[in-house]
This record gives sequence, structure tokens and C-alpha cells, in this order.
Amino acid sequence: MIKIINLKKINKKDGDLLKYLDKKNKFFKKFGETYFSKIKYKRFKGWFKHKKNKCFLTVPIGSVEIKFKLKSKIKKLTINDNSYKLVIIYPGTWYSFYSLSKNSIIVNTLDNIYEDHEVIKKKSLE
Repeated sequence: MIKIINLKKINKKDGDLLKYLDKKNKFFKKFGETYFSKIKYKRFKGWFKHKKNKCFLTVPIGSVEIKFKLKSKIKKLTINDNSYKLVIIYPGTWYSFYSLSKNSIIVNTLDNIYEDHEVIKKKSLE
């Protein structure tokens, strides 16, 4: 299961301000840790499935295609710095990333501390 939320982008003449998470958000109950993941141009990262962690993803720089396996279908979503969104990935959902631009960064906040045994990784879901 995933949830997509539009995030606030405040346009400033000196540079935009991008709001990410707030403790007042109803969907954000607790903080575990945050990673900034760089993805090289036209490179694939995935597949991942967390057993217990909820992931809060956004792309403040660049453009990234995120794929999800929902039930038996693969769905695609493109997120970039022009369509600023938060994607919440719930435990048990397979997902992957593909960079569509030369400089792409994903911000990934987990609701618990990352542990290797908590995440399942695969090269392919076929």
C-alpha cells in the first residue's frame, strides 16, 4: 500500500523552500532515521520490501521513477522537484527507483531505525 501527498513548495526569488515533514502531520507518528540517497543517471535501485518500517519518500532534486508492486501489478510514479510530493510506502510493499535525471536525490525517512534483517532485497520481481 502507498499513499501520495502533495507537499508545500514556497517560491522565493532567492531559491525555493520545500517543506517535508512536520510533527503535526497525522500520518507521521514517529521518527526513526533519514537517508539521502543519490541515484546515478539511468540507474536502477531495488527491489526493496520492509517488513515493519514505513518509508516517507520525496525527491527534492532531480527526477525519479518509483515503481511499486501493488497486489500483482507494477505501478509507476514519477516524482521530481517540479511535482513535489511525499510518497508513503507501507510495510510489505515492494518498491524500486530509477533516475531520470543526471542529479537525483531521494530523501527517505523511516519510522524506525534501519536494520538489515528488516528489509528484503531482490534484483528482479519476475
